[in-house]
Amino acid sequence: MFLNPLPNTYTMKIQDVIILVLVAAAISYMVFTAETGPGLTSSCSDGIQNQGETGVDCGGSCSSCKTTTTTPVIENTPCNELANSSARSKCYFNQAVAGSNASVCDLIEMTFYKDDCYKGIAKAANDSSLCLKINDSLAVIECTRDVAIESQNPALCAGIGDVGQRDTCYYRIALDVHNVSYCENIRSNASLYTCQAFISKNSTCCDSIGDANGRDWCYSKVASLTPDAGICAKVESREAKDVCYTTVAVKKINSGLCSLVQNNTTQSDCLKGVEDARKRMEELQKQINISGGVIGPQ
Repeated sequence: MFLNPLPNTYTMKIQDVIILVLVAAAISYMVFTAETGPGLTSSCSDGIQNQGETGVDCGGSCSSCKTTTTTPVIENTPCNELANSSARSKCYFNQAVAGSNASVCDLIEMTFYKDDCYKGIAKAANDSSLCLKINDSLAVIECTRDVAIESQNPALCAGIGDVGQRDTCYYRIALDVHNVSYCENIRSNASLYTCQAFISKNSTCCDSIGDANGRDWCYSKVASLTPDAGICAKVESREAKDVCYTTVAVKKINSGLCSLVQNNTTQSDCLKGVEDARKRMEELQKQINISGGVIGPQ
């Protein structure tokens, strides 16, 4: 025997409850989809800042948001705020050189940069006193020499303790200002007579050089400066003599001098060098459109 169905009034109440539940679920779904998007569920990888996140997919109930750090740019950062001594030293070095301010060199921690800083500003400002602040003794000498040469001041050469560097100082200045009297301060025999020979273009000065190689080099340079193939005949080394003739032949654009070269390879180089020099001269004549004159070795 079957039980009688529920009364109609009771059935209606259950239906009302079911309808209310369905309506509430629909409302919740609409709110949820409005926040997360159709077909999505709120998560820490949905690409949306939601569910209490302080950033997109981070913070709140998700993992902490990462902060992005940038490397300081030296040009826009005070040097003393840089992280390590190397960066600070480079920064101060750049500031000192750019502003020619030697006092900034004092702030440099690394000796290499500090010495280079003083040396660079000393040469640019022709101030040899800054060289004395350099830590390395050899660098002090080189700095003083460079300042003397740059300022063409032979008096500074006298204060250089190293004989070789002092000779170089006088030698360079003598050639730069074309003053043979400065050569007299040179202690080295070869450098002294070479200095005199170059400035006066007189090969007889080379005769006094004791070392054969130094003497040959002196003859070759004077022959090139003159240019005079007759001086090449005084060179003792056969190889150096051939090179001397080749140099003069090219300068004078005279292929006949190549016949004086004994080495076959060097002689070929000599002939090619003369021909190349001839072509360059002809091209130059065309470019400047010479009228009534001749450009070339006299």
